[in-house]
Amino acid sequence: MSAQDTANLIGSHLRHWAFVRLGLLKIRQDLERRGEEHDLSKLNPDDELAGFSRINATAREHPYGSDEYKAALAAEQPTIASHYGANSHHPEHHRTPAEMGWLDLVEMVCDWKAAQMAYGRQSWSKSMQVNRGRWGGKFTAGQWWLIEQVAAFLDDAPETAAALRDGDDA
Repeated sequence: MSAQDTANLIGSHLRHWAFVRLGLLKIRQDLERRGEEHDLSKLNPDDELAGFSRINATAREHPYGSDEYKAALAAEQPTIASHYGANSHHPEHHRTPAEMGWLDLVEMVCDWKAAQMAYGRQSWSKSMQVNRGRWGGKFTAGQWWLIEQVAAFLDDAPETAAALRDGDDA
């Protein structure tokens, strides 16, 4: 290999590396933004705060998907409609769940996991089973593949989950 071929290879590789880095940086920045802005609408006293306070009280007492949980959501339909309209990581934000983008799906599964951990009323596998029953064939096969991948990825972080559950600053 000539010195020029080596220089060309190094130059090409460095450009390639920089473009991959920029792509991953864009993804990371959007994920970070989503993390910072996630569900901030729940804190709006004009729209969602009071309703979600009542829903939260029920969620602390009754498992996700239970009749009591469903009744609390039904009683707070204006709050729920406002929340879904403001947050694209909820399938109800879209005309159909099949329209959700992959970043919305990633945030949605993180939301599911966070709710499961925060309320601790059921296991992650049970929570996922409830979500599968709720959303059944409404997501595409490809979306379900991503949902399952993210769910498994989040399930592989028990030390972080335990620290958060115990109130540590993990």
